[in-house]
Amino acid sequence: MTYQFSRRAMCRALLLGSAGLVAGCSTPQPAAPPGSTAEPRAVPAVDGIVAALRDHPVVAIGETHGSLELHDFLLTLIRDARFAAAAQVVAVEVGATAQPAIDAYLDRRLGDKALLATLRNSIFSDSGAADPRTVDLYRTVRDANADREPHHRTRILAADAPLSWQQVPASDTVDKDREAAMAAVIGAGALDQRQRVLWVVGGAHLATQAARGALERHAGQPIYTLSLYTGFGRRTQELEGRTAAWPVPAVVPTRGTWLTGVDQLGNPGAPGDVMQPVDPPARGTQPLPGTGLPTQPVQPTLADVDALLFLGRCGGLRPMLPPRSVFADHTYAAELNRRSRVMWGRDFDVDAYYAAASAQFGGRC
Repeated sequence: MTYQFSRRAMCRALLLGSAGLVAGCSTPQPAAPPGSTAEPRAVPAVDGIVAALRDHPVVAIGETHGSLELHDFLLTLIRDARFAAAAQVVAVEVGATAQPAIDAYLDRRLGDKALLATLRNSIFSDSGAADPRTVDLYRTVRDANADREPHHRTRILAADAPLSWQQVPASDTVDKDREAAMAAVIGAGALDQRQRVLWVVGGAHLATQAARGALERHAGQPIYTLSLYTGFGRRTQELEGRTAAWPVPAVVPTRGTWLTGVDQLGNPGAPGDVMQPVDPPARGTQPLPGTGLPTQPVQPTLADVDALLFLGRCGGLRPMLPPRSVFADHTYAAELNRRSRVMWGRDFDVDAYYAAASAQFGGRC
């Protein structure tokens, strides 16, 4: 079997069906996609996630990596006492080899710099954790725990296949069955202890259904999935007016609403990388923009998730870009070049990294 890499991202929305206009109106109104025309009932995001955690063993946020709005929202969510009462674990897309360092950090036995180095060595994207603000999530959990009773303290679970980039000499040594590993770690590390989990993971991993199905079998009940909103693709301007009444941030249930008629296609321009097994290459496979490398689109639909996580209108969404001084660190830059040569056969392109990351939020609306 051969493996192709696609830019890791929560799948962007491209709509199916033809557009129409509401007759008799002085101003044309956006048409709903095919199917139900019911409007969703958006609720404040913290309220919606806490409610979902009370009813489900796992609440998964399928993200587009590199969202500044999601970064900020997660810090707000973790600080909320209602979240601490509803969930015991935050599962993150970090190799399980980082767990001892994460535990040491939460116990104040490890500092920011050492944790960041561990995360950079344990995230499957060759440029994962480039931004020093990656540590903010861990620091926020640590600081919030200091003011909470032991039974309301949050754990962070490194819920990905084991990885140490320092020990990766070639691309075919990278673990390729990541979804099974994710489900196994969350099952053994949280569900077996009857602990509730907020799982933050690239949307492509939810699109395959492999991890989701395994977790649901393990728990014996459905998990709750959210898709991070990044626009409605080619029809964003047409349909985004329907979001005007939604609070920001919001959880927007999709079931029985016009959102279930919105089809999403994988957006191959995000800064992270996800391995998609393709043997033989699927029909319609397109080259990754700017690289010539093939990518396998992932195609979930909003009918397959329970809700949107709405953090603002498409044009206002921002990427979380590290300062360029990060790449001026010669040791880190040399390691990025080594990883890029292992995976892609060429040095790491800083300009391409910034261009791809910037295009994900606001640039395609």
